[in-house]
Amino acid sequence: MLICTPSDVEWLEYSETELKTPSDFEFSGARRFVFPPLLSKKEFDNVFQRINCFTNGTLIFDDCRMYFQAREDHNAKIRLLVGRKRQKMIDIYAVGHGFTEVPPMFFTFATDIIMFKTTDDITRRKNCIKDFNATVRLQTEVNTKAQKQPHFCKHFKFS
Repeated sequence: MLICTPSDVEWLEYSETELKTPSDFEFSGARRFVFPPLLSKKEFDNVFQRINCFTNGTLIFDDCRMYFQAREDHNAKIRLLVGRKRQKMIDIYAVGHGFTEVPPMFFTFATDIIMFKTTDDITRRKNCIKDFNATVRLQTEVNTKAQKQPHFCKHFKFS
């Protein structure tokens, strides 16, 4: 499992990796990679090229909007990565604190959502969420149950 995070103070229970040499990709268990936010296009390309070498495991992008700004060149790279996830034998999790915190490209290829309480406006992602009406119902259900159980969440598989 490779956890990409914009913060160097989170996920500290996992060893950090730089992803600079082939041996950095040869590990068992989990590693974290600090993905610095607000990179120039050239810096982003360099970092993303390294992440794109990850195969055969789980890839988590924590607080993904911090480093996937809404730029067309970033969307093309996300499309390439998630579009080839089967060939690379990876499962990808894009983690955000609401619908607008996850770049739209991730919804295009999403097979599942794990939803916690969010008051984020789901309609801003209406054109990219596969089963929008079911997702609205899911948000209503989760938010209602979370009033009594603050950590309630629900897994939803798109049909």
